[in-house]
Amino acid sequence: MINRDIQQSAEPVMPSWNLSDARKINFVGAINALLLMGLLAAGAAYAGLVAQVTGEPSCADKNVVFDGIAPLRYATVVGEQGSRIFLHPQYPERCGSKGTTCDGKSYLVPGDPVAIGKSCGSWAYIQFIGAKHVTTGWLPSASLQDMPPQVDNVAAEYLPGTALLRYRFTLKRGRGIPVCEAFLQRLNITKYLYPPYCHWQAPLSSSTPGFSLLHREKMTARQVWPVISHGYDFLVEQQLNAGRHAKLIYDDSGHLTGDPNYPLSWVEQMLSGGDTVNDHFTAWMYPDVDIENSGHTNQVMLWQGGTTNSNTCSTNWISSLPGGWISSLPGGAHIQDELFVMNRAGSDIDDEKTRAIFGGAHGNPIGRPFVPVGPNIDLFKYGSAIYFDSFMSDLTISKREQHGTPRGPILQVLRRWNAETHAVCTYEVSDDSPE
Repeated sequence: MINRDIQQSAEPVMPSWNLSDARKINFVGAINALLLMGLLAAGAAYAGLVAQVTGEPSCADKNVVFDGIAPLRYATVVGEQGSRIFLHPQYPERCGSKGTTCDGKSYLVPGDPVAIGKSCGSWAYIQFIGAKHVTTGWLPSASLQDMPPQVDNVAAEYLPGTALLRYRFTLKRGRGIPVCEAFLQRLNITKYLYPPYCHWQAPLSSSTPGFSLLHREKMTARQVWPVISHGYDFLVEQQLNAGRHAKLIYDDSGHLTGDPNYPLSWVEQMLSGGDTVNDHFTAWMYPDVDIENSGHTNQVMLWQGGTTNSNTCSTNWISSLPGGWISSLPGGAHIQDELFVMNRAGSDIDDEKTRAIFGGAHGNPIGRPFVPVGPNIDLFKYGSAIYFDSFMSDLTISKREQHGTPRGPILQVLRRWNAETHAVCTYEVSDDSPE
């Protein structure tokens, strides 16, 4: 920055040489022009020196994209209760004396979470993801308190020395939509054990602004037993096997007492990983999740693994992990996830609702093979709404490629609303490199 205290010197007095007046004027003008050029050069050099010392241009002009690929810090706005901290659209140190070019109408209040893209002097360039809009601008660094570092992959704690992978996600649909922008950061922050389109394991943590963990309970063999035949019908045959279902034996109270296809002892082995046919799996129950965002909760079963024809890249079973499954880790790393809506009693799968919510082809009516939105379905909560996401099936991707969609695995975020399932965000993932 040029020192505004530097004063321009007075016009120099030239000696009275024996020249005509016109030549004297031209000569004096040339000298003044040289002096002015010298002052400008000196000023530029001084500005360059200040830039090198303070680092102002490099930090203020640095381009920032809040996609999680470049490191981000999260912080909370602090201040007196009821106060407003206004966002400046331009770097305040470059404003005029009145600062009118930097006045902003947007403001934050204490407690608001933000992502910090860069810091410059006593200011921070931040992104605030609100309920409806995404806003960026400059805030005083003193008004921000750092949050704890984000969890990028909980599995690394149990697999020391394992090379983790970075995959780059690009938001193709949903720019400016809060959940899409926030989930993009979560995806790119994550380090992966396997390619995400093979084993979907994006960890979600309550420390990530906007996201909250959903309560779930691990199911026992007796809880899974009444559902296992029906579940395999969905996963393998894509529809209910009426003949197999008719062989189930119930007591007078409606409790299952016998399944000739899956004895209880087999189910126990499957859940413990002790079976010999690689059909081991893990089952979780979300006892009260508003999957339809209607104000009414349902029981939703999360079925992880257990099918030999799933699109996977390597074995799912890792004995060194707690429970064997990567999906059993705190924070929620996911493998071969399928979601089923349960009936009110939680004793069986609700065919109609499962097909309507998680079906990928016009509601998947009963009587037709069940086609889910993707091979692995994940469930998460952002703000007050419930979302689910899945990588698209190979068939869906190939159809989109015919209409100019870039090649590469496609991840969608969907939301059930007003009795319809809507696609909210679309991402494309590209391979990156090991850490």
